[in-house]
Amino acid sequence: MGLARTPQLDAPMHAVSILGNPEGLIPLTFISSLLLWHYRRRWALALPLVMVGTGGLQLLSKWAIDRPRPNLAAWAFRAAMF
Repeated sequence: MGLARTPQLDAPMHAVSILGNPEGLIPLTFISSLLLWHYRRRWALALPLVMVGTGGLQLLSKWAIDRPRPNLAAWAFRAAMF
């Protein structure tokens, strides 16, 4: 199965993928908490805690599985594995 790649989507997809990195998640979480503060203060306080917990679970699961990325790919699991 070949990868479908469209050069026109490289820049937008790169921008979207930044949201999954700490430099994207931290500001996004902060802005979301600020927006929630006016409507649901409990959720606004819980959101950063949930995000920190999610990051911790991700690190814990990566440590527990301790599996190298296939073929040194930039992303871990591919549809071609099956």
